[in-house]
Amino acid sequence: MTIHNLQKLFEPNSVAVIGASSSERSVGATLLRNVLQGFQGRVFAVNPNRDSVLGRTSYPDVGAIPEPIDVAIIATPASTVPSIVEECGKAGISAVIIISAGFSEAGIQGEKLQEKIEAGRKKYGMRILGPNCLGFIRPPARLNLSFAREVPSPGGVAFISQSGAMGSSLIDWATESRIGFSAFVSIGNTLDIGFADLIDYYGQDPSTKSIILYLETLEDPEAFIRAARPFARRKPIICLKGGRHPQSQSLVSSHIGLSPRRNEVYDALFKRVGITRVRTLEDLFACSEILAHEPLPEGPNLAVVTNANGPAILALDTLLDQGGRVATFHKETRQKLGKLLPPQANPGNPLDVLGDAGSTRYEKCGRVVSEDGDVDALLVIYCPQGEAPATDAAEAVVEVVEDTEKPVLTAWIGGKEAREGRKKLRDNGIVTCTAPEQAAKAYLYLYQYVRNLEMLYQTPEQLEFSPTAYSIPKHIKKDIEEGITKLSETETRKLLRAYDINPLDQKSICSVSEAKEFASTAGFPLTLKGDRGWKLTVNTWDQLESALSRMVGSGSHQNNQLLVREKVPEGSSIIRLNSYRDSLFGSLIMVNPTRENYDVKVSNIVGFPPLNQVLARRLLEEAGIERLLKNLYRDPPHLIRELERTLASFSQLLIDYPEIVEINIPRLVLAEEKLRALGTEVTLGPAKAEKDERPHSHMIISPYPERYVSEAELKDGRSVTIRPIRPEDEPLEVELFDTFSERTWRERFFSSPQAVTHRKMSTFTNIDYRREMAIVGILKEGGEEKMMGMARLIVDPTGEKGEYAIVVGDPWQGLGLGRELTEALVEWAQDMDLYSIYEFVRVENKRMINFSKHMGFRVVGQSEDMIKMNYPL
Repeated sequence: MTIHNLQKLFEPNSVAVIGASSSERSVGATLLRNVLQGFQGRVFAVNPNRDSVLGRTSYPDVGAIPEPIDVAIIATPASTVPSIVEECGKAGISAVIIISAGFSEAGIQGEKLQEKIEAGRKKYGMRILGPNCLGFIRPPARLNLSFAREVPSPGGVAFISQSGAMGSSLIDWATESRIGFSAFVSIGNTLDIGFADLIDYYGQDPSTKSIILYLETLEDPEAFIRAARPFARRKPIICLKGGRHPQSQSLVSSHIGLSPRRNEVYDALFKRVGITRVRTLEDLFACSEILAHEPLPEGPNLAVVTNANGPAILALDTLLDQGGRVATFHKETRQKLGKLLPPQANPGNPLDVLGDAGSTRYEKCGRVVSEDGDVDALLVIYCPQGEAPATDAAEAVVEVVEDTEKPVLTAWIGGKEAREGRKKLRDNGIVTCTAPEQAAKAYLYLYQYVRNLEMLYQTPEQLEFSPTAYSIPKHIKKDIEEGITKLSETETRKLLRAYDINPLDQKSICSVSEAKEFASTAGFPLTLKGDRGWKLTVNTWDQLESALSRMVGSGSHQNNQLLVREKVPEGSSIIRLNSYRDSLFGSLIMVNPTRENYDVKVSNIVGFPPLNQVLARRLLEEAGIERLLKNLYRDPPHLIRELERTLASFSQLLIDYPEIVEINIPRLVLAEEKLRALGTEVTLGPAKAEKDERPHSHMIISPYPERYVSEAELKDGRSVTIRPIRPEDEPLEVELFDTFSERTWRERFFSSPQAVTHRKMSTFTNIDYRREMAIVGILKEGGEEKMMGMARLIVDPTGEKGEYAIVVGDPWQGLGLGRELTEALVEWAQDMDLYSIYEFVRVENKRMINFSKHMGFRVVGQSEDMIKMNYPL
């Protein structure tokens, strides 16, 4: 993942169209005309069979062009593309757009052609968009390097599509709907440039306020997560994922040449990153419009103002079906509305202004409702009736919108008359739909984005579990080398106990006396289980005596029979917990209710390790387990806590043992107020793919990096723990900020002291350890921990360098902590293969300048207020 050379692609000074043509409806002619219409740079046509194209000189190949070229667009038969890419490389062209189709999406021959293109790309270090793509458009620059005929208006939404046709359809719709875009990019087969690169690139673009995606499959989900996670925290990403069902997934491979994956895995991925997934193209259009014009909602409470009750009922049904809430008007609001409405009207929500309402009633009532503190957003519905024409009612909404910062959506229902009203609304930048249900859904999708981030970045509680050492025996490692193997029952129990996941009591026995001794401790019921697969449940001492007598008589007790306490009280099964390793998405965790609880209507809920307390709780909520426990047990908080701890332990087990290909715990049961695992099976395989030396390569989200934990001694003799930050550290971080003097604030944050909020603090503590690192110093005194200081390094999207910053609390400055934190960060940066780290320091901050020089930083630039310093690695 990198934005290397993407600026040349998206902001070129010169473009060559290879396959340019004068034929009226040809791809080559359309591409050349599109480029010429708005591009201010130099444009060259390449066609070996013509001397000129559309009045421009035509060159036989790119090597014959007398000037350097930034971008080449290729629209020639697939069989010719590999050799043309080679020519582009020799000519020094750094970016290529391949419009041509007939590659990995077209079978074995196409895959071979695509492999040749990839070899040329690597040879010359080029960036390639496509093949089998539509190209891209940058509306702010009137730059159209695509096969699409329309250029939408400039705006704040970047649209990235895996389908060219889907992209051209949305552009056509956006033009009519007055939706502005900062960019449209069609990525096609994603041979090189994919979603991650583009999210990173437009994440740096100040004109891009949100991103919408049409996605069918991901080729590199790890890179996608690293790019999307920081962007989604600041600005919305809305995604329409095609292929939710097996029948539609089978079409994905033939469309873009990539293998699909299970729908619930994508659901889990989007939730973990903070992306809102919509279900239909209509939803994507509506969300695009809202993102372009409306602020994000602060809550789920919607108010409806309408001149007809029927459409309002449909809107509220949709709202409540999707988890929204109907706003309750304050007493003052109802009193104000009562003075504006006829006597027969009810000043409640939804607010029916009645069929005879004129534009004045619409405006005054809408203004009063928007000012109510319980209202998070306003939906105004109009049906062609009464005194107010559609355009006048629309003008009333325009007046309301000018005086509120809350989202305002509209549904103007009907044909010709309503169409004129919708046009007036769109001309004034107001979202409008043709159906009230669609407006309510679109609002809730955006609230879902806000709510998802709130839940994702809650401060997790510290879960107490301490995994003990468990070593996979040498003979099992040998078995793994020869092929996948099942872990034995004995070893499985050792593994689970090491992670405080307690299996149900069982014991291998070789004698009658051992069986009786076990029964006296474990109690009944018991199951006698033989090594040839038979088993027998016994409920009393008499049944046990009889069964053991038969075993002794047959001599079968010599076969090391297994006595298992397997039968558990009815209703004690809670969840099924398992994991498998996907070749693309790595280790996955799946949670669902056990069979006896299937009245909880959910499918498999998928999560990604690592899990903390908040992420574990979220899986339990989605699987309906929390609701189930509240209905069945007297002390659900205790059980929920135990389940959170068990899920986090299970996650850590998967992190620590990449050899685990699959674990299946068919039942987690409640026995004697404790959770026990029943019937666990563990399948092992090779720890990592061949030639993959990265740690934790079996996961797409980096776990907590224990290797950077160390102890150091300060100048005053006290010991401090140097370690990476955790999400659970937020309370300690807040206390650290409380120690900062005004001088420390100014020197570190270049500002006077500001309010310390959860949102700001969670940004520091919830990080992607493969893209960002924060090292903290933790002092333990009197049984309490204190965070003394923090050093941070954020890798830029090129993947080559990172920005460094450090702060130490005022009580601990001058004790040598800064050196320890910085050295730990430098070690991490070297492990990440960065070339350098840099920092910005105020000119008057002599302490920091001297410290940095002492650590090895050198001044590389200076302005009136700021110095830039660099540390080569």
